[in-house]
Amino acid sequence: MHMKATKRIVNFIRKTKKSDDSGVAMITAMIIGVVVMVFCLLLLMVTYILYSQSLKRVDDTQCKLIAQTCMESVRTEIVDSESDIHKYLAEQMSAGTWISIEKALVNTDENALSELVLDMVDRTVDQELALYEIQTVISYSISQSTGDDDSPGLPDDNDIYDDPEAGNGSSTDGNSSGSGQNNNGNGNVAVYIKVIVTKGPKDSPMSYCVYETECPAVTF
Repeated sequence: MHMKATKRIVNFIRKTKKSDDSGVAMITAMIIGVVVMVFCLLLLMVTYILYSQSLKRVDDTQCKLIAQTCMESVRTEIVDSESDIHKYLAEQMSAGTWISIEKALVNTDENALSELVLDMVDRTVDQELALYEIQTVISYSISQSTGDDDSPGLPDDNDIYDDPEAGNGSSTDGNSSGSGQNNNGNGNVAVYIKVIVTKGPKDSPMSYCVYETECPAVTF
């Protein structure tokens, strides 16, 4: 009886030790698993941050290139008297719709604008620019390098006559004097161009870029 009781006690101790060892191993495995999972999550987070920064740089670069290209294109067309934009601006200036910055300070006509905003994206054609909004804001100031605007006998730059003398005193909008001066600012002016490029929705754009330049002497 004594031997049997001793064997039972020994067997019970062995079973208890085995049970304790398996519990410690499970806890150790869980701790290692948690550490590995946290490490993997950190790697994923770092990878996502780097990926987001890379996309942001690509978007910023694209916006800058689009803004530069658009600005150069608009600038070239503004100084080209045969371009559609130049003719459009000249028409708006002659009609008194587009007024100079100086005149806007004292102008009371609510229909007159000192800044013309042109939408440069035709969404029916430019499918590649569907995510972009490209606007060009154009304003002008009377150029100081043109001399005295009140000088008599100066031909109007918007006259359609071949003979400059035949055009003196003509008026297309009723605001020109007999000296050829146009109160709407026709003549040599400084044109300011601002190109605004936005990718994505306005409230939370993915990228945003603004470029500004000046055409110091443009004749309309």
